[in-house]
Amino acid sequence: MAQDITVKDRSNLQALKGVKVNQTETNSAGIVSAETAMLQGLNKIVFRLDGYQTDSMSWDQLKAQGYVVYLSEASFDLNGHVVSASRFQESAKDVAQLTAVIDQKRLQFVNQANTADVLQQSGRAFVQKSQMGGGSIAMRGFEANKVLMVVDGIRMNNAIYRGGHLQNVLTVDNNMLSKTEMVFGPGSVVYGSDALGGVVHFYTKQAQLSSISAPEFKGMAFTRMGTAMQEKTGHFDVNIGLKKWAFLSSVTYSEFGDMRIGKKGTKGYESWGRRTFYVDRINGIDSMVPNADSFKQIPTGYQQWDLMQKVLFQQNTHVSHVLNIQHSNSSNIPRYDRLTELTSNGKSAQAEWYYGPQTRTMAAYHLKSDQKTLAYDQMQWIVSHQDITESRHSRGFNKSNITHRTERVKVNAVNADFEKAIGAKSELRYGMELTHNDVQSTANLENVNTGATAPQTTRYPDGGSLMSTMAMYVTQSNYLNAKWILNTGIRMTNTNLTCQFKDKTFFPFLVDQITQKNQNTSGQIGLVFLGKKQ
Repeated sequence: MAQDITVKDRSNLQALKGVKVNQTETNSAGIVSAETAMLQGLNKIVFRLDGYQTDSMSWDQLKAQGYVVYLSEASFDLNGHVVSASRFQESAKDVAQLTAVIDQKRLQFVNQANTADVLQQSGRAFVQKSQMGGGSIAMRGFEANKVLMVVDGIRMNNAIYRGGHLQNVLTVDNNMLSKTEMVFGPGSVVYGSDALGGVVHFYTKQAQLSSISAPEFKGMAFTRMGTAMQEKTGHFDVNIGLKKWAFLSSVTYSEFGDMRIGKKGTKGYESWGRRTFYVDRINGIDSMVPNADSFKQIPTGYQQWDLMQKVLFQQNTHVSHVLNIQHSNSSNIPRYDRLTELTSNGKSAQAEWYYGPQTRTMAAYHLKSDQKTLAYDQMQWIVSHQDITESRHSRGFNKSNITHRTERVKVNAVNADFEKAIGAKSELRYGMELTHNDVQSTANLENVNTGATAPQTTRYPDGGSLMSTMAMYVTQSNYLNAKWILNTGIRMTNTNLTCQFKDKTFFPFLVDQITQKNQNTSGQIGLVFLGKKQ
């Protein structure tokens, strides 16, 4: 009778897909048929999977342990592959910059509330947080618009990414990440000027085709609760795989209450972080209310929805098409650090200070081909549209007017990247990027007692702003010999910015429009020495 062999991860007992078993490999359930693979009676059956220690055994040994094989994860993998450094997969050891990868197993293990906390817990990047619902990434001393965030090959940085702290990493659903790559140091040649400190590239899970002759359904669901933030999170995703089509859908909802800090403080600083009061509006009057539980930071709670839909069409063995739709939406998020500020007379400086719902909607079409031609060996095109809305709302203590400022940014982009091997010792990569940002900025004052509104200064020109970039780049990896690799590259970028001013009440500009045109050329050179094999 035919016997099925199952391969599992030794640490978590999860089935392992794609394990090489002699001349075949396991399916999505971690199973391979001994009859199909002609394994019965063999003296040596080898099990191989990237990132795991290779194992081998005889048929009799396999039979003795119930036809189940457990593979142990490799403690390190110096030859691991990264994509973010050049937009194409290459060995990490060939890259001049320091790189780090948070794989899916690690993501599941750290089990954090949001993506900002994932990066903080990785120990590879510092994350600044002004409030619970946010996180601004810092790498090599650079932060905000000097660190580029990319999701599935699409830049998240846009025209309103400023020099101050940014909270946009919150809009990436960490429950749907397959891995996160970090490239430390300048990545400006491949990605542009906002990659001075480094690149953080988020890769979400991919839709999977059926590994059997019939349609294949796979899904996952979980709930998570946490006492520190009174967290309640629910998630589910489902993958429908056909022969050439695959559909991946996911929904995540998180609800966070007020943060509770630890009761064991540092000696001499036991009162640090304690919240002795909070502001409440009672009978139309702002009041500083004593906090019955000073270990609870009031207010810090918020809610968030994350949705994703992917559609894969595998045209043939060389060409694939992917439609990628993502949506993230939060509730109001209190700016906690501002709400704890005191004036010189001991009164609260702010009655209200919160970020409005932060939304990010993205739709992208991704074409990939590895069919070799005269111009390329690998090629990928990405056409994307993003719609982002952010707002800030603040009112001083016992003040009647609250300021509302809202920004909406629409970003259209086209990326084309190509890779070509030049002989046996050189790889050429080249591409282009077109982006167009449309920024609309509005603001008003609202009287909280009467509801009357009045004009207020906007954060960006009130007549709208347009920013367009056109860039081309070329990079090359030259394998000089077995130990030395030379990486070079150049990028040319043209940037056009136009902004309009309508209401000059607050700022009496002499012109109605400002236009800027800038050209920039940047280059890189890196030398890799491989040394002795360990």
